[in-house]
Amino acid sequence: MSVVYDEGTPRSVVFGLTLVAIGTTLAFLVVALSLIPFIKQWFARDVTLTVETETQSVAWRAQPTADDPLVLALPPGEMMQQKVGDDFSVAMIGTPLSVPAIKADGEIELRMVSRGPCDFELTARSTGDGKISVFDGGQEKAELAAAEVIYVLRDPANAAARTAPCVNTSERYDFFLHNAFALEVGEGVGAAEIPTKLVVSTPTVISGAVAAHNRAWLFDTRYDLGTNAINPGDFVRLVPESSREPGYKLSISGAVSFAPAKGALDVIAYASSAQAEVEHFGGRYVFKATTWETIASQPVVQFFFSALAAMLAIVGFVMGIKKWRRQGLDGMDASVG
Repeated sequence: MSVVYDEGTPRSVVFGLTLVAIGTTLAFLVVALSLIPFIKQWFARDVTLTVETETQSVAWRAQPTADDPLVLALPPGEMMQQKVGDDFSVAMIGTPLSVPAIKADGEIELRMVSRGPCDFELTARSTGDGKISVFDGGQEKAELAAAEVIYVLRDPANAAARTAPCVNTSERYDFFLHNAFALEVGEGVGAAEIPTKLVVSTPTVISGAVAAHNRAWLFDTRYDLGTNAINPGDFVRLVPESSREPGYKLSISGAVSFAPAKGALDVIAYASSAQAEVEHFGGRYVFKATTWETIASQPVVQFFFSALAAMLAIVGFVMGIKKWRRQGLDGMDASVG
């Protein structure tokens, strides 16, 4: 008596299916590579880059409009102006303001520097033809309006004010990054750039970190993609991702906080489609979320890969059992023969 067993799928069919699978995979890779720029922008559209630092210097550029102007309320201090004397000498003269504020309705560049307790300086410069308005107690000071305004907490030329103790221990001022599109943290300000030329210092980052977060596809939750520490002496700049077209402007939100008694600035900034350029002691690196990170870190993708791995393990186990049974039946057939 002869026994006939099922030999399974013919080898020619298996070979054909393997070729089809390889061809499909190669075609998919070609299409994926050609769509890398689109894939990058699609998957990174919800990636938020966060810069959080304690620093002595921060600068940003904003683009307010007449319908949505930039208004900064400042702590009591003095607005500095250049005055030319009878001997043609130039001096910086301060005008005390008790409830000061500045307003701009065109593109503007701002720089804040804090060198110590109650040592604060703001330079605001209009990049267009417009002027920056100055207010005190809600009243506009037309004589102080200029394309560039310099504001200090204490007049550096006043020795008594400069040496007086800082009594504002509980006050805190928050300056929102309104319509900001560029940010630089920790840039050194040389003596030649300080309009008063009375203090020589190089403000730097004290501490901080830059991090990237992404939003899950199916749920309105965010998760961490990576964090890198910012060390003293570092200089951080937020710029558009390299994949963006030339002239692309970021949309930066956040705030710069100043406590007079602390003598430093706290910066928290958020931006999408951005990368952070960090310079430190002559070195430089770029911090950003890669395309693979934004895709592979998605919980849905991780679940899919986990399910696929589990399925392949089950298939391999079942095929192993079938092979073991076939070998057992072949052994039985040999013994019968």
